[in-house]
Amino acid sequence: RSSDYLEYTKKIMSRGKLIAISEGCYIGTHRPYGYKKIKYKEGRRTCNTLEIVESEAEVVRMIFDLYINSGMGFDKIANHLNELGIKPSLCDKWKRHTLQDMVSNITYTGKVRWNYRKTVRSIVNQELVKSRPRTKLSEYLVFEGKHDAIISDEIFELAQQKRGKNIPIRKNKAIVNPLAGVFHCAKCGK
Repeated sequence: RSSDYLEYTKKIMSRGKLIAISEGCYIGTHRPYGYKKIKYKEGRRTCNTLEIVESEAEVVRMIFDLYINSGMGFDKIANHLNELGIKPSLCDKWKRHTLQDMVSNITYTGKVRWNYRKTVRSIVNQELVKSRPRTKLSEYLVFEGKHDAIISDEIFELAQQKRGKNIPIRKNKAIVNPLAGVFHCAKCGK
């Protein structure tokens, strides 16, 4: 009976979270860089949302500008921010993965997302393994948030288009064919 009650309670809590997200509340544990979490009263309810921290918001705008207009990659942007002495909120130095997550975070456009990182359970070697893979933009729910946008929708879309075009290059992989990169096919360009 207690397991049934636990499952019932989980369903109720999940439903409440989905309702809060659909109303535009931010229920994430960590704040995105450029915002601070605030609580406000809405009738008898207390809601969580985000408020812009202008000094950090300027850094976010600069990151998007450097990525889209200056043609800089994430490593160069991270080095540039570290040289300027700008500190991220959760660690000591900027890293490429932090900037990749920022550029793909739709929260900066004034929206909130749900089920971006679902917990997927699978059995590997007769053990239950939980993972939280990132989902594509078309697979998770996006709602209009109660917070103000730092980045416009057009700038965000430009960044997503650029992310889709960049091909990662493995630096530690040796070239198999010595003529790779020297000759190109006239038909396909490879």
